[in-house]
Amino acid sequence: LYQDLDESVSLLNLKLAKDPDNPALNYGMGLLYIRKHRRKKAVEHLEKALSQRVFDPMILLDLGRVHIIDGRFGLAMDVLSDVLKDPVLGDQARYSTAVAQLESGNLPAAQENLTRVLEKLPETFPRAYYYMAKLKSRQGRDTLSHYFLCIYYSEIKDGKNARRHLKKALETLEDPKLKKEAQKRLEKAPKK
Repeated sequence: LYQDLDESVSLLNLKLAKDPDNPALNYGMGLLYIRKHRRKKAVEHLEKALSQRVFDPMILLDLGRVHIIDGRFGLAMDVLSDVLKDPVLGDQARYSTAVAQLESGNLPAAQENLTRVLEKLPETFPRAYYYMAKLKSRQGRDTLSHYFLCIYYSEIKDGKNARRHLKKALETLEDPKLKKEAQKRLEKAPKK
């Protein structure tokens, strides 16, 4: 699956011709179609794999992600709900669920899930800071939006944007604990 995409699709098509109901082959083909930005075909193959392996958390997780990309947030949340309790993939499902909740306007649920993800695995999901900033902006809390954008840009090593958002946050941040943390981040943030 990590070689040339067209070669991989051709190879899997040959294998699927011999074994069309193979869940692993259909799952792999679904992943390839995601990478090729052919989401309708990806969903077809992921759903076929899921019909053979009902409630497989890996298949459900990727199917939920495709639905988020397609703007089908309610469907994504339904699919991802079966993965939330999975001991291995549950945190990834929680993150994706939070994104779907945010994009569909359920800000309280999105905030709860983003907070849980950031408390447990901030280094695994740095983009969760971006979505928390987006959430704070939608709540009209621009100072906290800048604060979370600063953390996001710090995590992805974009010092210029991290410093810009930190300075904006520091202008109006009232919480002394957050202000102190923001000041420390500003001192550590690279200039570039």
